[in-house]
Amino acid sequence: MKKTLIALALVAGLTSFAGSAKAKVLDAAITTSTYSGLVSFNADGSTNVITTSGLSLPNSPTALAFDSTGNLFIGTAGGTIRQMTPDGTVSYFSQSFLGAGSLNGVNGLAFNSSGKLFASITTSVYSGLVSFNADGSTNAITTSGVSLPSQPTALAFDPTGNLFVGSAQGGIRKMTPDGTVSMFSQSFGGTGSLNGVNGLAFNSSGTLFASITTSAYKGLVSFNPDGSTNVITTSGVSLPNTPTALAFDSTGNLFIGGTSGAIREMTPDGTVSYFSQSFIGTGSLNGVNALAFQPQSVPEPSTYALFGIGAIGMLMVLRRKKTA
Repeated sequence: MKKTLIALALVAGLTSFAGSAKAKVLDAAITTSTYSGLVSFNADGSTNVITTSGLSLPNSPTALAFDSTGNLFIGTAGGTIRQMTPDGTVSYFSQSFLGAGSLNGVNGLAFNSSGKLFASITTSVYSGLVSFNADGSTNAITTSGVSLPSQPTALAFDPTGNLFVGSAQGGIRKMTPDGTVSMFSQSFGGTGSLNGVNGLAFNSSGTLFASITTSAYKGLVSFNPDGSTNVITTSGVSLPNTPTALAFDSTGNLFIGGTSGAIREMTPDGTVSYFSQSFIGTGSLNGVNALAFQPQSVPEPSTYALFGIGAIGMLMVLRRKKTA
């Protein structure tokens, strides 16, 4: 199956797209001068129309995450978390947390290996981290050690199940599966606080990449497992001045959204190029809020059809052998 990236693209003024699920690469939540919503990209940077049924997609999507079966979960700045199945059926996953408070202001979404969804949220009565069961009900998160940030932003799980939590006002924290929280990093390169963590993503080697904004720096930072930082050497197109969303594809290429400059692709050797600068042929890709790739284990609709035809063929062969 071709890799599928979903990026949240907020672009003011248009209603939500309708479009087919075939050959999608990237889904993005973006903002341009003409559109605010969800966009799906092919491998060559061209876009697809997203066809949906059921509920409408949110006007202002903010966070994206796929579960292991290919359902896309969509957070929003102004109303709940929605779930979109691979065939485009949209429904509400959750409209409240712990029985009270709307889910306005979903800043980050991430699934752990057990399929539990974690969200960093801001509501009229709560700002923090919430964990959801498969039915949309919530769990209390019991922690020890350092407190979780009061304004969590980006979320990402490492390969061993540790949750990394960015903050609008204080570094990156690490929470182990048993709930032990520690400060992973409070600075980059020895200078500048890590306030304003906009995006987090792990590559296949377990290296954490973060898009950050501090009083002294705006850009991309790479972290070793001990929290120390690496210099990111690039060639080609420059990285965005204010990167936002981050997502790795299955071959290790990093896709980078920005507040004012398209979606860039950085290969493992640091070569940077533009992946897409527009959607459906019009409108810049300023304001990319989230990016997500569909899991490769989810087959395309044509794969299901091929499997079905093959199964029918095998049954016919077996029946002929029995009657022979």
